[in-house]
Amino acid sequence: MEGLTATTGLTSSLKNQLLGESKFLRAWLYFQLTNFFGKVPLVTTTDAINNSKLPRNEVADVYAQIITDLKDAKQLLRPAYPSAERGRANRYVASALLAKVYLYQKDWANAEAEATDVIGSGTYSIVTNLNNVFLSTSNETIWQISLQGNTNQAAIPAIEFVPAATTPTFVLYDTLANTFEANDQRKVNWTKAITWQGKEYRYPFKYKVRQTTAGTEYPIVFRLSEMYLIRAEARANQNKTEDGIGDINQVRGRAQIGLLPLTTAKEALLAAVEHERWVELFTEADRWFNLKRLDRANAVLSLIKPAWKPFQQLYPIPQQERNANPILGDNPEY
Repeated sequence: MEGLTATTGLTSSLKNQLLGESKFLRAWLYFQLTNFFGKVPLVTTTDAINNSKLPRNEVADVYAQIITDLKDAKQLLRPAYPSAERGRANRYVASALLAKVYLYQKDWANAEAEATDVIGSGTYSIVTNLNNVFLSTSNETIWQISLQGNTNQAAIPAIEFVPAATTPTFVLYDTLANTFEANDQRKVNWTKAITWQGKEYRYPFKYKVRQTTAGTEYPIVFRLSEMYLIRAEARANQNKTEDGIGDINQVRGRAQIGLLPLTTAKEALLAAVEHERWVELFTEADRWFNLKRLDRANAVLSLIKPAWKPFQQLYPIPQQERNANPILGDNPEY
């Protein structure tokens, strides 16, 4: 960012694009950091000596920086993607993250506005065929980690989830596998069953193609369906229940399950949104953060993890980081 601001060797349009992408990425990384670790140092310069002695900032300060960066990114970025495959940020990618950030901050009006900006752009659409949602060419994708031709297995998400033989690396908890409604096509198309010692287990099957070179599927970070769920929750919290029901029904309709009635009360609608986020966004790095922001982590995880302790909602600060900067300290009870 410092180099881009100082340079005179780039066109203004290229400088703005790169600066906007940089601000977006800093915001996205800090969103991850503060949700995993709580208070973290805010590093906004290249002064290595000073940065090595920074204390951890309050979460509210981190979020303020995230919002500032995303507002700047929206001004700098254009609606068009700067490259193929939606692997780099455009204006709507910044809006998608800003909608999520406002949701986490309970700023319902701004969360609704940013989600509406993305939904109303005309750039994206709900993909009706569930088997095509996670293809690299999906028009539902807002931002994905595009690694065309990469042979690193980490770039090929199906390798993480789809077993090469008979034993998957990950299976769904029964609480998730059993919470899909009858005839929900997401369970049919986005999970697969195996039987072990007479018991059925299901594993994630959103990404389907195990291959040696990336290209068919990439890890997707933001999809249009999440924008509908963000807007549904934001509208419900503003007592715009009929509008919120219309949003959640966009997601439920694609899953081919019954639509919510327009008379659904606010609390019932909020519960429905939480459930839809669970069955729509599983394995997409949403559930953990979502349980924490809704203050539901203790109630939910204590039932399925006997050793669960409330302090584990924040991860410990890595020893390597505390060695480098003793001011950091650790999160309580670690």
